[in-house]
Amino acid sequence: MLDVRAGKISPRDLFHSQIKIPALTRELRFNRMSDSYDTIIIGAGMSGLAAGIRLAHFDQRVCILERHYTIGGLNSFYRMGGRDYDVGLHAMTNYAKKGTKKGPLAKLIRQLRFSWEDFKLAEQIGSSIRFPGAQLDFSNDIGLLESEIEKNFPGQIDGFRSLCSSLLDYSDMDGDDPRFMQSAREVVASHVSNPLLVEMLICPLMWYGNAREDDMDFGQFCIMFRACYLEGFGRPYKGVRVILKNLVKRFRGLGGELKLRSGVSKIHTDKGRAVGVVLDDGTELQGKRILSSAGNIETLRLVMTSHSPK
Repeated sequence: MLDVRAGKISPRDLFHSQIKIPALTRELRFNRMSDSYDTIIIGAGMSGLAAGIRLAHFDQRVCILERHYTIGGLNSFYRMGGRDYDVGLHAMTNYAKKGTKKGPLAKLIRQLRFSWEDFKLAEQIGSSIRFPGAQLDFSNDIGLLESEIEKNFPGQIDGFRSLCSSLLDYSDMDGDDPRFMQSAREVVASHVSNPLLVEMLICPLMWYGNAREDDMDFGQFCIMFRACYLEGFGRPYKGVRVILKNLVKRFRGLGGELKLRSGVSKIHTDKGRAVGVVLDDGTELQGKRILSSAGNIETLRLVMTSHSPK
């Protein structure tokens, strides 16, 4: 093994040899075109970092831009008095035990080429849905929620089981399915007749992942029902900082560039396609692809500001 960075062999000697090190040649090539990338990602939150890692695995030159001085986005943290405080994430949905082959978490770990130990997740002990005069405890075992419903809403258990069965027959990955936009309240009420139980089942799902004020799209309801009730919650032993540090380490190890305090003020477009960005300080970067995790409205605003008003 030749260690170029440690000075055991010079880049000059390397090019005179017959040995090829793709990572090195890729890095040298990138340095010659420092303002042009295969993909520019706006936002260094979990989704932006994960997307960057995935692309970098396939020899893409990727740059992640973050307006703030630290990583994490909505799942950031701060340190005070020798302790870390998470300001966004307090639990991860879709928990799975080490070695699980199926499910979103197992797929994520496999695609990003992490080990289960890198995430250091602890399974939840339990959660509780509390309304005035009513309480439902649940864990990562759906059997506990079933027993709680049977105890507190004895006439509703068959309807709840019918609801669970109907969700297993629905693919929430098909956004074109006409049922995706259907009212979740209407679907749940067709199985569960007690209005209070309907509210208690929907409330946590709306809290964790919903954009509508008084209802949910049925497709989104299915996603969150499986994530929270059927698979459940976990949490990093030492907080979200562990996951974020591992994401950044992996991204940079693959040659990715992370630029903090580099807010994007505009997204350049050409013939309806995003082709580059302008930073707050006026720096322009070009990219074959622009991915944004800044949110739909915020991203559209960046595109709009790149056009002069007519």
